[in-house]
Amino acid sequence: MPPPRNRNPQLESLLNPTHPPAYATFEDQSESRGATSVDERGYTSEQTIQYYRTLRCAIFATVAIAFMYFCTISLPVLFKQLRSHQDHNWDRNHTAPAPIVTCPPCLTCPPEAPPPPPSPFQKFNDVPQPGSTYILTDSETGLVITYSNTGEVTLTRYRSSPDQQWTCREQDGWLGFSITPPGRSAVYLGFMNPPTLRCTAPRIQFNEMFSVVKRAGWGFRVYLRDGQALRPLGKDADGNLARVGASNIWWGFTRVDWASDQDAQKEGLDGV
Repeated sequence: MPPPRNRNPQLESLLNPTHPPAYATFEDQSESRGATSVDERGYTSEQTIQYYRTLRCAIFATVAIAFMYFCTISLPVLFKQLRSHQDHNWDRNHTAPAPIVTCPPCLTCPPEAPPPPPSPFQKFNDVPQPGSTYILTDSETGLVITYSNTGEVTLTRYRSSPDQQWTCREQDGWLGFSITPPGRSAVYLGFMNPPTLRCTAPRIQFNEMFSVVKRAGWGFRVYLRDGQALRPLGKDADGNLARVGASNIWWGFTRVDWASDQDAQKEGLDGV
């Protein structure tokens, strides 16, 4: 039997019309591949649409949750802050009277001396400045610090006398207070040992250095040096002016205005 020959599909299709031509097989294959690619593209498009739908739902859900959080938590806090700010503005424009603060029964606060009655020459709140002259007033009695020719310093009633008017000086950042007696050089207020107040020093040294601190209300606290510490100016056990360990006395500083002083004297106004 002779070996089979190589068959030519195209030639056989021409010779045998009942058999579809060979190119029909290629068309069917191409159509089959085309249908498959369409199916694949359709499936891919549907999957993409589903993905974007899911993403859009997630975005809407996130926005809804954020809006609910803002309405339930952030918005009340914001309203509360705005209301507190309005209340603060109202309090600032409508100041309520200060509450009365009292000490607990178990504590005892030392009584603070009330301000003495003012006189035409006593204002108490003039801040001491170097080069200016002042009247120094005791808050307990209303008496003023007065110089005597012996160098002693006492408290007396104000009588518009030069020995009651102290000139403020400055030395190394400390304040000093001097008086110039008639026919003599200036002498400075200070203390001796024991620390009783006197006025005999010819210049500002350690014992003549003062620190003056303004109080919240009337007057000032006056301190003298004690080594590296400061001690208040007050009264010792004998009632003399001295550097003491503690004192409730505060001091009024009234700047001397010679013109107004003379005018007041002409009008017949006397000091306390």
